[in-house]
Amino acid sequence: MRTTIIASLLFICQFSFAAESFYHSVKAEKGDGIFSLLRRYHLDDHQCNKDRFLELNKMTIKDHLIVGRHYAIPVLIYDYNGTSIRTTIGIDDWDKAVRIKEYNDKILSKKLRRTNYMDSKILWVPFHELHCDESLPSKKVMVKAAKPEAASGSYHLEELFGKEHKMVEIKSRDLKNRVYYIVAGHGGPDP
Repeated sequence: MRTTIIASLLFICQFSFAAESFYHSVKAEKGDGIFSLLRRYHLDDHQCNKDRFLELNKMTIKDHLIVGRHYAIPVLIYDYNGTSIRTTIGIDDWDKAVRIKEYNDKILSKKLRRTNYMDSKILWVPFHELHCDESLPSKKVMVKAAKPEAASGSYHLEELFGKEHKMVEIKSRDLKNRVYYIVAGHGGPDP
């Protein structure tokens, strides 16, 4: 009886340790900010990832990253059990497991990790996949561009260009009500 209890406890402990995880840490590079670092690791689409990054590193949104310093990012590292992603992290959701696999493949293709999770037995799981309300991702909204107005035959009187060029033909109104700026230069190489 005692042997059975001990064997059962060892069996349970083995699986409880398999599900333990920790956060991945990366070194800040020159030019990195909080958002660019999260964007590099494809974590910028979910507000909870940004919030978790700030919490993990005891920072505020106004803080700057220091080049060469290591920062925890909202990616949980699990020991892959060689069976499946779902059994490794203790979930039943097939679609979520597929997204986690695709994330690992994407990170590998971007050379942000050296080996795939099946060879290294190290699984990267984005924080938002396990700990964020899936109904609240901060998705980018695609805005359909308005059809440009035809403006042929329109002219504008502008004295700025002198008497010979005061009548300026309006070729398009594509930039109407848009903010733009022009950087003046001499058009050639600097002396």
